[in-house]
Amino acid sequence: MLTVPMDSVPYEARGLKLCFDGYVNGVPSGRLHTAFEPTTFVFSALMPLIHYIDDLLDQTMHTQRFEDRRALLEHRAPALAKRTAEGWEDAVCAPGKLATFLVRINFRQNASWQGEVVWIEKKRSCFFRSALELLRMIDDVLLEQDGTVAE
Repeated sequence: MLTVPMDSVPYEARGLKLCFDGYVNGVPSGRLHTAFEPTTFVFSALMPLIHYIDDLLDQTMHTQRFEDRRALLEHRAPALAKRTAEGWEDAVCAPGKLATFLVRINFRQNASWQGEVVWIEKKRSCFFRSALELLRMIDDVLLEQDGTVAE
């Protein structure tokens, strides 16, 4: 488990950069870049992305859970590479083909995420109160960028 005090990590490095490259039949694909991991996480569905982000938050202590996770099965998060408190860098990445977002998760209360999302290409930001609300915001943008009309 990564145990670096968050006050030693610059605020700019705490964001997650979500680069969306594809959107087929309502299923997004792309890359997640974060200063907490030296490698890029590639996803082709939402659930692996959600699990990865939640595990990342657990292991980095970026935001602590407000309550214990409920589960039908025991959950074990994959270990992250060890990092020191020095040398934090903002995640550098190529923008997504459809859209790029900077997501800052500030709290994890009521078994969900709260924070701010920035649509980098349009320089628009909005606060979200839950992971579902965040995903709906991103989905709206991807629908528009992909040329698909929401029903």
